Amino acid sequence: MHIRLIPVSLFYAAFLGIISALPTVAAPAILHGNEPGSKVNIRTEPTTEASLAHYGLVGDRVEMLREVKGGDGYTWYYIRFNQSGAEGWVRGDLVRFVPKKLRAGRITEGVYIVGATDMVLEVKGQKYQYRDEQGANPWKPISELTFIQDGVIQGLGYYWCLPNEAQRNSRRAYCSSNGWKFR
Repeated sequence: MHIRLIPVSLFYAAFLGIISALPTVAAPAILHGNEPGSKVNIRTEPTTEASLAHYGLVGDRVEMLREVKGGDGYTWYYIRFNQSGAEGWVRGDLVRFVPKKLRAGRITEGVYIVGATDMVLEVKGQKYQYRDEQGANPWKPISELTFIQDGVIQGLGYYWCLPNEAQRNSRRAYCSSNGWKFR
């Protein structure tokens, strides 16, 4: 009986091949950009040269499924949209992980606003309703919203804050991820 030793390099290569083929754990994330609600290109391959698969909007909730370093120097993420299930590649600077501490936060009931607009987001129990000058939209589950901090949530491409006295006295206030800001 003869026993052959497998060279260490061959074993190591096989091990790396198996590990790289394993799926990564999906991580909750949000599409990011300078303008709430603006378009974010989702591509068929991890490069800006690839064709567009579709687009998302700043604030859309997604799951990051894979990560690669592109030849263009950017980190690219393969994502899946929570609502539609659509998938594709997005450049790393256009997506933000949702930290674990934010996922576990509790959204407080109340009427949230973004600033000096007619847009209102009311939270009651496990549902929310968006209202603007066009009227009220149907109630939806608050699982579509993201807790940022006490009195601040994100959804529909905006940060929403519970009103406070300082904000009520200023027409130049707007809600940010850190709460109320003044221009």
